[in-house]
Amino acid sequence: MAEEWMTPAMADLVQAPQRAAFELRPLSLGEILDRTFAVYRSRFWLFAGLAAIYGGVSSIASGLQATLQHVVLTQLGNSVAKVEADASTGLVLLLALPVAAVVEAAILHALSGVYLGHAVSAGGSLRAVIGLWYRWIGVMLWQVWSAMWVAVLVVAPAIALLAIPGARDYAWLGGLLIFFAIFGGGIYGVYAYLRNSLALAAATIEGSGVRASMRRSKVLSVGAKWRVVVLGLVLWALSMVGGVIQMPLVFVIARTPLEAHIAAHAILLAVNFVTQTFVTPVGMIGVGIIYFDQRVRKEAFDLLVLMGPETVAPQAQEPPRYAEASGDPADPIGSDGRI
Repeated sequence: MAEEWMTPAMADLVQAPQRAAFELRPLSLGEILDRTFAVYRSRFWLFAGLAAIYGGVSSIASGLQATLQHVVLTQLGNSVAKVEADASTGLVLLLALPVAAVVEAAILHALSGVYLGHAVSAGGSLRAVIGLWYRWIGVMLWQVWSAMWVAVLVVAPAIALLAIPGARDYAWLGGLLIFFAIFGGGIYGVYAYLRNSLALAAATIEGSGVRASMRRSKVLSVGAKWRVVVLGLVLWALSMVGGVIQMPLVFVIARTPLEAHIAAHAILLAVNFVTQTFVTPVGMIGVGIIYFDQRVRKEAFDLLVLMGPETVAPQAQEPPRYAEASGDPADPIGSDGRI
């Protein structure tokens, strides 16, 4: 054999470059979707187990909210119940945000290990990301705010024109502003969210901060926005399956709100848990694969992996200026990192 001249120590040093578990090359849209489900199937219980954490917390919180709302409705009436429903919904979202952020980051961390052929576990992924929970929350809040700020900026004066008695003559202007906020702000909001859609993957896999991750996403998402749109449509279709099952139960509960409907609520919570547990990993795995695909296309990431981890690390650094790195004049962002 060709290796007979080697000593055991030399044989340990001369190793073939580490290969990723999945072939790293530019992928078509169909291949991205196919690989998303292939990765999911390969470690189903790993990804579903991580997503079940958020699904369980969300279902428990929703159950407590439904119980409280029923008590308030039967004891204090409909007007108080509406206020309580709004307040409890906001509280549930506030409490669920850290859990959602950590779980999504853990899924992306696990995906990176599975995709690149490293040993990975649910516990290890959680331990790797839970200490930086504030970073994942910052990324998610920035993503949401980047999609909302234009609409909020236009709606604020519209509400003022409609609410101030002395400005009733300008109510038409308020209505026009609301129209622009819904359509113009909505279109920009979708575009802005797509630009930032790869930020959590960049933050988790590269270890970059919130602002640097946003800049990385703006660079990497150039040419991939339509892929994220298609992935979102797939997630919407999968979620609609659970929604169709829940719709008749919601109708029954709405028809007789003063009744407890314990069985109906239990089924709703169970369907919600299953939907979030099984659908959430599809979205995060898909986003992660798009992220890796863009790095292969833009940075020859497949060659960097073959050369070793020490050559991969510098790619995690933030580009000095986005306008120079992306070359996309329709997607301006300066060195100050503004949206």
